[in-house]
Amino acid sequence: MAKSFKQEAEDWEGDIPGGKTPLAIGGELIGGLIHGHRVTCQLVSLLIFNLVLIYEGYRFLSRAWVSVYAVSWTFITAVILAYEQWRILMALRMQARPPEGKPLTYLGMANQMTLLRGLLILGGFLFSPRPDGWLAWMPAILYSMAITADLFNGCLARLREETSVFGKLLDQDFDALGTLIAALLAFQYGQVPLWYVSVGAAYYFFHLGIWVRKMLGKAVRPLPPSTYRRFMASFLIAVILFPIFRPPLTAIAAGIFMIPVMAGFLWDWLVVSERIVPRAGHPWLAFSRRGGPNRGV
Repeated sequence: MAKSFKQEAEDWEGDIPGGKTPLAIGGELIGGLIHGHRVTCQLVSLLIFNLVLIYEGYRFLSRAWVSVYAVSWTFITAVILAYEQWRILMALRMQARPPEGKPLTYLGMANQMTLLRGLLILGGFLFSPRPDGWLAWMPAILYSMAITADLFNGCLARLREETSVFGKLLDQDFDALGTLIAALLAFQYGQVPLWYVSVGAAYYFFHLGIWVRKMLGKAVRPLPPSTYRRFMASFLIAVILFPIFRPPLTAIAAGIFMIPVMAGFLWDWLVVSERIVPRAGHPWLAFSRRGGPNRGV
């Protein structure tokens, strides 16, 4: 019977005494960021591939657009790529954090899809006017591709048994960054009012609030990720970015969709801060207030 990719990766690591490659052992000495030779090679290969795509993107845009805007796109995209590499290193560190941490032995298709999806983030189009002609469709098409890939990589990870802390953190990071940049771009293009940018920034304010609570020594209740809210916010922005839709229709749609998205963040904050405690099996409709009989359920 043919072995799965996961089994082959585990066997490859098992050939080394202790289940660690020399690179993995050396990585522990410098902070535990290197998880194995195969993972390192995959990450470096993806980085090179992304750099090549950025270069080719510059060549393409310099011919199809104004050259100065092509330079701006290249610079901003490179900065975002550098930020993503930093987040990758942080996710690797979280993946190996004890007591339950386990270094990655391979990236897997789902994680590779997430990493490639990071390049579809639209930051390069910020601070430049909206392109003319068919190029005006590019931001909406790229972001639509990113959220479509997001719908599949989670299912793919579960199907192939490739779920990991690393993949979960990167998926959340890239989703949040993409939503924020797309909201900024929609405002820059005049599709939505400034207040709609708060939808893209809500994730970062939410986690800032969690960090403040931890610094103050206050309790933080664990919260499962909300896939529906992320999809609602991303889907609306993707639609709004298409040039066939114009204000005031886009502004009205933004206001309607913003209400449930922000209400979801408010609900999650009440749960995280233990002001309400959802009952098991009824996370939305049934809950007890802080200190009530169902506390700790």
